[in-house]
Amino acid sequence: MIKQDRSTSEVDFRTPPDLFEALNEEFGTFTLDVAASDENHLAPAYFTVEQNALEKVWVGKAWCNPPYNKIMPWIKK
Repeated sequence: MIKQDRSTSEVDFRTPPDLFEALNEEFGTFTLDVAASDENHLAPAYFTVEQNALEKVWVGKAWCNPPYNKIMPWIKK
């Protein structure tokens, strides 16, 4: 079982690094983390909640682990 980092909130979980690395290997390197923070980003470029990735253009290979309490806008994007 994967343990979640619950340090920020009940809906803001960091993707486990081992899972992220496996997906990087399978799909190629992710260059943008669109639902991140300064503390938990997994790609070199990232958007924080204050930057509102839903209003930004995503360039490169984007990784998204959205807040699941408001997932529909992320699915639509």
